[in-house]
Amino acid sequence: MEVSVEDIYRPGSDLDIPRRPPWSYSMTKEQLDQQEQSAFQDYLSRIHSNHRPQDLSLFEHNLETWRQLWRVLEISDVVLFITDVRHPALHFSPALYSHVVEDLRKKLVLVLNKVDLVPPEVAVAWRHYFVSKFPQLHVVCFTCFPSHHPSSTPSSPHPHPSSGRVSLRPRKRVGGTLPSAVGSRELFEVVEEMFAGKVDLSGWRQRLEGGGGGGEGGEGRKGGGGGDSGVDNTDSDSEKESGKTGKRQAEVEENDAAKVQSDSTGIVTIGMVGHPNVGKSSILNGLVGKKKVSTSRTPGHTKHFQTIFLSRSVRLCDCPGLVFPSLVNRQLQIMSGMYPVAQVREPYTPVGYLAERTPLTSLLGLVEEEGEEGWTAWGVCEAWAKKRRFYTSKAARLDTYRAANNILRLAVDGRVSMYFRPPGFSKEKDKWKEHPEVKEMIELQQQGLTRGQESGGSVGGCTHGNDPSDPEEGEEREEEGWESGDECKWSSEGGEIGEEVDEEEKETV
Repeated sequence: MEVSVEDIYRPGSDLDIPRRPPWSYSMTKEQLDQQEQSAFQDYLSRIHSNHRPQDLSLFEHNLETWRQLWRVLEISDVVLFITDVRHPALHFSPALYSHVVEDLRKKLVLVLNKVDLVPPEVAVAWRHYFVSKFPQLHVVCFTCFPSHHPSSTPSSPHPHPSSGRVSLRPRKRVGGTLPSAVGSRELFEVVEEMFAGKVDLSGWRQRLEGGGGGGEGGEGRKGGGGGDSGVDNTDSDSEKESGKTGKRQAEVEENDAAKVQSDSTGIVTIGMVGHPNVGKSSILNGLVGKKKVSTSRTPGHTKHFQTIFLSRSVRLCDCPGLVFPSLVNRQLQIMSGMYPVAQVREPYTPVGYLAERTPLTSLLGLVEEEGEEGWTAWGVCEAWAKKRRFYTSKAARLDTYRAANNILRLAVDGRVSMYFRPPGFSKEKDKWKEHPEVKEMIELQQQGLTRGQESGGSVGGCTHGNDPSDPEEGEEREEEGWESGDECKWSSEGGEIGEEVDEEEKETV
């Protein structure tokens, strides 16, 4: 399926983002709040009066969340627009691009995250599409925790994720560090070109050369009111065991960060914005080389914007994810991770949507019952519940609702990969496969694999940056019947099928 940005957002229409109304320091808190409330209500009324509810996507209606975006855009010198490379047209808002580049006159970098989930030629095609459509945009390909799949094997000249299956064992943290993120050096080169001679980026360069872990900076600060910021200020497991050592270390880091903040000259602030569940917090952790902010597969995990000093002259700012108004199909919103799977009341329609566009039954290794005339969404869920042994607790019937939710989670996590292509890709498919940047993309994935192996942990295919030791994540995996040894195959929207699922696959009771 080929999708363009114009199909989703209709540039020039009233599907805009709310702009912060003009303000001054002479205004009181009550006046400012009333002005913002009034402007935001007018914004919502304008959108809902010009579009039918069934045509509109589910988008952010909480003013406080938009305020977080306003503050991040105001304090940032460079804005990273994080998107999922499987469906970047859904995540990229032209209204935000115009606001940042034309109104605020700031630099904007589009980050195509999770590049290990699509064929390399598709990632290259999306990069050229956005560069041609938006001239002032810098595009960087990124992945926090790349996986080893056939697209990174040098023996195949034009590999494809659908040609094999991938082990999904979760990555293990060793010594409190994470594998170096793939794409961080390219991002550094882009920022260095923007601020050549104006900001000292030697600290960031030393961090890259040192493998991503340790180094200077790294103190987290939350910028938006009370509550849990999710910032992890410990540097190693040994410091957790030693309270005194950890306290002294925290005091030293806090003083260093305060010293840096007191001198605002020579500091570049990099803000990270985008939809929920595209990997903003994971990218921040990948750049730092340690888990500094908590992450989760559940959209909307980050509640307030957080700041982390990557070095004495580079500050990272993580903005909560929010959904921009668009005309995207609601089933696609679920598949792209914008809407929490746990809150889907009727999951069978999205499963049917997925089965119509991917060889889902072949990928899951499902066998049709005798007498059935073709697959239905209910039949797929019923067969998957039987295969995974999902039963209700009292009546011991097949739990099709749990099976449907499990299938949706497989799609969101990339274990069943459905992705979009830029307009015109099918007609020039051979051209993109022969593009010289495809080889560079494969080398990029190989580079990530090597770094993951050197870190001592097994690099899994999950690019959301979840911590396997996180109790919340462990409960989710146990609930959905996830096994550390489970394997799956890769699917493309075009219908190419990988190898058959192992018949002796470990089942979950």
